[in-house]
Amino acid sequence: MAQRMSMTWKFVLLLSALLWMTDHAVASGKVVAYIPNRLKMDSFSETIDYDKITHINLAFENPTNDHGDMSFQKKNDILIARARAHKVKVLVSIGGGGAADNARMKARYFDLLSEPKRAGFVSLLAKYVVDHGFDGLDVDIEGPSINKDYGDFIHDLSAVLKPRASC
Repeated sequence: MAQRMSMTWKFVLLLSALLWMTDHAVASGKVVAYIPNRLKMDSFSETIDYDKITHINLAFENPTNDHGDMSFQKKNDILIARARAHKVKVLVSIGGGGAADNARMKARYFDLLSEPKRAGFVSLLAKYVVDHGFDGLDVDIEGPSINKDYGDFIHDLSAVLKPRASC
């Protein structure tokens, strides 16, 4: 009976936490849409109901080489322009499940997040955000792509990007 009561309380606490988180998310008034960069942006960007979202995460751009240079597709400019016209913030997302499942990309991220290369990669990311007119950066490095250097990377990236934050 005591174990059943304990399980009931755990369920009540979990439900309460979920309700609080849901209420908090609604109160913040932010609705984020992930949009894969592989789509035809000229036609797809016309189908978005911009009045229902506050942010778009353009997913996913990743380093194209071991120096940390980032890819950018010119076709994304039309999405960025349309979002801006509706006062929707646009962020670039890096990583993603595809990067986590790709051995070469995972090794590249491990190398770029390591202490010797981290500062340079953080600088490249900050420059990339500015150069392409993004409002910020979403880090979606996940699962097997997270190693001992991830926390330090997030700390250093945050220190560079937070002073520029517009989201």
